[in-house]
Amino acid sequence: MNQPSDLRAIPVTAIDILLEPDATMMKNAEAANARLRKSFPNGFALDETHQPHISCLQRYVRTADLIGSTRRSTKFWPVRNRPAGN
Repeated sequence: MNQPSDLRAIPVTAIDILLEPDATMMKNAEAANARLRKSFPNGFALDETHQPHISCLQRYVRTADLIGSTRRSTKFWPVRNRPAGN
């Protein structure tokens, strides 16, 4: 495989395949986060953009390969919210 002399020239995209907890787990996570924030007020707060989840896969893929990577991953994990363009 030919590689460019400067690997930084290859555009990459970070992906995170995750499991979202059900309502019961969300309530437990929110309660645990509230208890932690009492002891560590500057700690991490759950909010609209920071939700509890379980990461199954985190990696970088070449942006040009993103659609193919997404299609391959759906063989293993169902997709509820597909990336734009799929």
